[in-house]
Amino acid sequence: MYQAKIDLLLFSKYPEIGTQALEQVLKTTEKFENFRLFYISNGHPRVTNSPKVVYMDSVEIGSIVMNPLLEESLNQKREYFGLINDDVWVVDGWLEDVLEKLSEGYLLIASGTADTDDYEHFLKVVEQTKDEKGVDDYLMSGTFIADCKLFRKIGLLDDRFTGACDDMDIIWRLYLNKIPSGSSRKITMGHWVGTSTSTGNRVSTQALGDWYKKHKKMKALFESKHGYESYLHVAKRMKQTYKNYFKQFRYLKREQT
Repeated sequence: MYQAKIDLLLFSKYPEIGTQALEQVLKTTEKFENFRLFYISNGHPRVTNSPKVVYMDSVEIGSIVMNPLLEESLNQKREYFGLINDDVWVVDGWLEDVLEKLSEGYLLIASGTADTDDYEHFLKVVEQTKDEKGVDDYLMSGTFIADCKLFRKIGLLDDRFTGACDDMDIIWRLYLNKIPSGSSRKITMGHWVGTSTSTGNRVSTQALGDWYKKHKKMKALFESKHGYESYLHVAKRMKQTYKNYFKQFRYLKREQT
């Protein structure tokens, strides 16, 4: 496992959030000898000289940035390719857990994730689920690790999707090709809710507005490519995932005050 050739992309908007994610990922993947982390931002300071980190500056996000790196991974015969957002916490064993699931025949696995803005709550859920086995048939969140064999089956990412609906495109192509995927039952990752659209402790109205505009445009692209019924199918499954998977661990400290 620890000799596996792994490429992971970390997209970041805000330096302080990206830095903590970068540090946690590096700390929890120290045992992996052939691990490579692409840190993609709009010019954040370089905070480490680790040979495992490749810094990239880009104002674009999503598949348009991921595709050249994915092609490079495939050409170099890397074994695994994945994506992680900066608004996460991870604990020791998160990558080992995903690779164990992939070794069972899955081609794409999402880390077990809890939605919360409370780090202590996240740690409690990690402890609560530490003995959980297997995966649930729920859709990936903003992070995943895929066996590179997946992209040889379904092709590269569609780089017309820029930061919205690119995950839905992958989900639908998995469905069409009858390729099983899932989310680990063991929680090893926390989605730090609000950090990607926040100003201090308050949600930025402008950031949310920009996201909804982008999503509307990308939704239209998805429907033109796959059809309206296909969009409804994926959207329904995503809602079921939220209701039956993410919601059970969701806790927002700011809503309790």
